[in-house]
Amino acid sequence: MKSLASKLTPLLAISLVLFPIIPSSSMAQSTAAAAEKTLPVAICKQVGNNTPSAQFRYEDAGHITDWSRILRPIGNQKMVVIPLDFSDAPEQKKSLAQLTFLDEVSEFMERNSQGKLGLEIEVLDNWVRLPKTARYYADAIWTEKINDAIDEVDPYIDFSDYELTLFYISKTNMITVATGALPGWDLRYPDGQTVRGAFLGNDGWRQLGQDATVTIHELMHVYGLPDLYMANKDGSKNVGVFDLMSEYLEDVGPRLFDWHRWKLGWLDDDQIECLNPLVKHELVIKKSDAQKKLWVMPMSDTTVKVFQPWMTGSKFSVISYSVDTKDYVWHSGGPKGSGFSAIQMLRPNRSPISPGGFMNRNLTVVLKNGDVITDKSSVLRAGVSKNSVRLKYESGTTSLETMKFKTCKEMWRFFPGGVSRIESTDNQKLEPNLSIQAWRLNERLRQPGQEVICGR
Repeated sequence: MKSLASKLTPLLAISLVLFPIIPSSSMAQSTAAAAEKTLPVAICKQVGNNTPSAQFRYEDAGHITDWSRILRPIGNQKMVVIPLDFSDAPEQKKSLAQLTFLDEVSEFMERNSQGKLGLEIEVLDNWVRLPKTARYYADAIWTEKINDAIDEVDPYIDFSDYELTLFYISKTNMITVATGALPGWDLRYPDGQTVRGAFLGNDGWRQLGQDATVTIHELMHVYGLPDLYMANKDGSKNVGVFDLMSEYLEDVGPRLFDWHRWKLGWLDDDQIECLNPLVKHELVIKKSDAQKKLWVMPMSDTTVKVFQPWMTGSKFSVISYSVDTKDYVWHSGGPKGSGFSAIQMLRPNRSPISPGGFMNRNLTVVLKNGDVITDKSSVLRAGVSKNSVRLKYESGTTSLETMKFKTCKEMWRFFPGGVSRIESTDNQKLEPNLSIQAWRLNERLRQPGQEVICGR
């Protein structure tokens, strides 16, 4: 399969200067003497809601994924495409020419996965008539049409030969039958095989007019990615064109956040810089890093900030966004979701907030000279010149050297090389120069308000 990976020449570099954001106050306090600039990548991977319902579903956008239940997009996979029609909406031409867009789907998977996913697509050579009318399915539970479709084709298809199944409704169908997908349909499992896939209703063709993009969007659900078209917390519109789980615009092209590509296994751990949020950073992000390298800063066990190279045509810059796994897009069997997007663009103060509307470019969040991004505890300033962009990431009110932690475990996450002094909240000096490895072996934490002991 032909790879469309582009070869980019490093024409522009971006330098980031990041100053630490300070976690919320807690029980133990430490003065940092030799905090590491980067953390083990495993720390940045630990972000996510690790409940069974969240692992099976895909609402929280965290890195944690239960790949025993969700199909992992690695290796060579086969997808069978089953064209469907109805007695009250028959496919007149009986032509499969409208399915040529599927080549774009395979090419997207190969290009964005860096060749780690090869998707072979086979199309059933006949339209399959469902037993009920299109008008009936338009009002029925959406999984009923999938059950019926499986029953119709099971005598002719060995589903165990395929990792994915795509049911397709013709774009000429004048009765709307909705699109949908789940990581694993809780339906009839023929041939002892779990049927994973998507149902492409003609609502997608009417509303968006982008065959390949709608298909990729639905297949990404099967691979465990969430919808991102919910509102942002600041009252603005959604993520926009930066990720096709939100929106798509032809002049930008279908994109995925690099955070998503890492979650899927399409970026390797050695392509990730896991940044310590408690120390100053000076980073250089080159144009050649686009789609190849990502900078992640863990703010808590459920939240990260991400700095990602971004290309708009031939123009190079950086976008930044946060991932908060406590925000669920939808909710099913777990904590009720907030209704906000699990990924929020970090919006420059100059970027207008314009709620409403679906097709929002949202391109104003791409960093430009003089941009300032503020939140409750930090300020990000961007200085853009011809050859570089310098970012200053400054924390709020807490000193850079004085940090507060809830547990010893939290402390050694950020100071794997040790610290010079540890003090309890009542300023009683604890043992100096403890090695972090020793803390890990014998960690004790008293009740709130009592002394914290990080023993050997």
